[in-house]
Amino acid sequence: MVKYLRIVSVLTLVLIFSFTGLAFADEGKSPYKVGDKVMSLVAKDSSGSIVDIVKSSGGKKGLIVFMNTACSACRTEVKYVMSVAKQYADKVNVFVVSVDFGDFARIKAYQVNNKFDQGIWLQDEGFNLPPVFNFSYTPALVLLDSDGTVLYKFGGYSKLAAKKIEADVEALLK
Repeated sequence: MVKYLRIVSVLTLVLIFSFTGLAFADEGKSPYKVGDKVMSLVAKDSSGSIVDIVKSSGGKKGLIVFMNTACSACRTEVKYVMSVAKQYADKVNVFVVSVDFGDFARIKAYQVNNKFDQGIWLQDEGFNLPPVFNFSYTPALVLLDSDGTVLYKFGGYSKLAAKKIEADVEALLK
């Protein structure tokens, strides 16, 4: 039984990565790297309206965190992003993009329960946006320049990496 479950798990991962690759192959694009320019990046807001993150930057840099309400590391990452939103409000717009499936009510409850009162909260149903930056998990962080150029990206979260992430992002915002 254990051997069967391992085989099914491996096959599932192979299929997931194959489809991610196909999505880019169909569009002739590969995942964005640091230095690449993102022309458009869209998600839904709480009213269901489409928001283009790149075009919504208002001349500021855009800090994007991809998260999931069931992810404890995401909560820590979002807490850090909220502090950046307060400290650098004149230089950066913060976009919190949830990859939760379902309605926005879960995201709103998470936001209220954790007292996250900063940033523009969006939803990416179907986990479409993280793979365009080559992320297959949450949390993941991307910093865009005001013109959409990828300045920084980091996937995952650990206490060891947290200080480096903070130093890197804050150096780019100064």
